[in-house]
Amino acid sequence: MTNMTMARTPVSVSVAEWVSGLSWSQIPPNVIEATKLHIMDILGVMLAGRNVPIVSKVRHAVLQSAAGSGVPTIGYPGEASLPNAALMLGVMATALEFDDTHFDGPVHSTGPVAAAAFPLAAKLEISGRKLIEAVLVGNELSCRLGQVAPGMFHKCGFQATGALGTFGAIYALGKILSLPAMQLVNAIGLGASMTASCMASFEDGTAPKSLHVGLDACAAAQAVSFAQNGISGPPAVFDGRLGFYRSHIQVQEYDFQFDALLRQLGTRWEVLDIVSKSYPCSYQCHPYLDAVLELRAAHGIDASAVTEIVCLLPDDPLWALVCQPVSEKVRPNNSWHARVSFQHSLAEALVLGKLDKTAYSEANLADPRINGLADRIRCVLVPRDANSTGAVGQVQVFMGDGTRWVAQTRKSRKTPQDFLLKFRDNVSDVIPPDVMHQTVEDLLQLERTANVATIFRKLSSTN
Repeated sequence: MTNMTMARTPVSVSVAEWVSGLSWSQIPPNVIEATKLHIMDILGVMLAGRNVPIVSKVRHAVLQSAAGSGVPTIGYPGEASLPNAALMLGVMATALEFDDTHFDGPVHSTGPVAAAAFPLAAKLEISGRKLIEAVLVGNELSCRLGQVAPGMFHKCGFQATGALGTFGAIYALGKILSLPAMQLVNAIGLGASMTASCMASFEDGTAPKSLHVGLDACAAAQAVSFAQNGISGPPAVFDGRLGFYRSHIQVQEYDFQFDALLRQLGTRWEVLDIVSKSYPCSYQCHPYLDAVLELRAAHGIDASAVTEIVCLLPDDPLWALVCQPVSEKVRPNNSWHARVSFQHSLAEALVLGKLDKTAYSEANLADPRINGLADRIRCVLVPRDANSTGAVGQVQVFMGDGTRWVAQTRKSRKTPQDFLLKFRDNVSDVIPPDVMHQTVEDLLQLERTANVATIFRKLSSTN
C-alpha cells in the first residue's frame, strides 16, 4: 500500500501540467467571452472601491513600506513592488463586497486572480490573449479547489476565498510567466504555507476580511518569486497525508473530492458558473434582495407600513452566517459589517429602493426607518433542497392592512449588457467618460490587444 501511495502522481503535479500545456486554441469561444466579462466586472469593482477608507489605509501602508517598485499600481499613479501592487488591487476588489462568486465552493474567484495578474500583465506588457489565459486558469482552478470540500472551510472557521485564492492567483501568475510545471508545483506548495483566512472579523466588522483577497494576491506573488529562485514546495500539498485540506478541515472521515480538480478539466468549464454580483454585499442575500425589490416595484410597498418580513433561508452555516446572531445583524457596527448582514441589507433595499455602490453609508446605518424595518425581518432556516441548482429567495411581506405579498427568485444569469451596465455604474464617477468608453471597447475585444499595459495606463493617468 505504501509503495502504491508513493507511486501515485500528486494532483498538484497533474494540474500544473495542464496549466503549462493549455493553449489558446483549446479554449472554447464561450469560455473566452465569459472570461473577458469577468475581467471587465472585477476591474470595475476595483475602480469603484478605490476610495473606500480601508483601501486608502492599505495604500498608505504600502507606500510607507518602500518594498520596491517597477510595477504599475492600477487605478493610481506610481509604482510599487508586485506583491504590494497585488495587495492594493486585492483590497480594492473586495472592499465593497461586489466581487463575483462561484457558488459551489463557494469562492470569490476573480478577485485574487486579477489582483495578482493585472499588475504583472501591465509590467510585462503582455497580450490580451495571454491575460485571458491567465485569468481563465486561475479562475477555473479556484472554482475546482472549492469543490474539493464545498462549504467546509466556512464550517471550520476559514473564509474559503482567503483560504484558496492564493492558489488561483499563483496559477494565473504561472501562466503569464510560462513557468515550467515543476516550478509551478513548487509555488503552489509554498503558497499553502502563506495563506490564512480567519473569520473572526465577521463578528465585529473589523478589517481583516477586507484584506483577504489582497493578502492572497500578495502571497501568490511572493510564492512565485520563491519558486523561481529554486525554493521547493511539497507536490502533495493538496492530497497528501499532511496536505492543505486535511490540515484545515479536521473532520474525521471526511470524503475530500480531489478528483474535482481533474475531472473533465479542459472540457467542462466551471468558469461558466461564476456569477457576477448585482449588489455589493454577501451573495447569500442576493435572491432575497431580488425578491423584495421585485415586490416593491410591483406593489409600491411603503416600508413603514410593513409589519413583518419572513424569509426562508437554507439551513446551512453559510446562510446562518449572514442572519445570526440577530442582535449583531440588525445593528451592524460599520459599512462592511452591514454588507454581511441579511436583515440590514434587505431593510435598506426596501426602504430606499436600491442597493448599489453608494449603499451602506453611515447615514443609512443610522437611519431609523432602515433600523426599524430590520427589527421586523425574521429569518427562518429550513432544510436545504438537495435538488436545488441555485440560491432560492423566498420572501413573505406582511402589511399593516392584512395584505401579504409573496415572491420567490432564483439566482439569475447575467447577460453581456448586465456586465456593461454594472461596469459603467461602478466607474462613471471614477474615470472620465471618454476613458470609460474606450476601456469598454478595449475589454470587449481584449484578445486583439497586443499590449494590455495600454489599457491599464489610461486608468492610472486620470488620477
